[in-house]
Amino acid sequence: MEFHTRTLLEEERPTPILLDADVGRSDELLRSCGWCKKFLVGDEWVEVEEAVQRLRLFQRRRLPSITHGICDGCYEKMNEVAARA
Repeated sequence: MEFHTRTLLEEERPTPILLDADVGRSDELLRSCGWCKKFLVGDEWVEVEEAVQRLRLFQRRRLPSITHGICDGCYEKMNEVAARA
């Protein structure tokens, strides 16, 4: 099987404030999965929209800094792939 791709359209979009490196941050760290981009809220990995809502991020004076890790689901998938190799 062979795939060919080409770009049909490029649109510049503003950087979401949550991901904007130029926005002042608090000392709090918010962990994001480096693979699927989910966020750790308490002990649960959730989509960004859910994290924003649960943590009331846009109602805060300063957003937390974002750090990266790997969620349980992606970790398990990576281990499965490694075991097959």
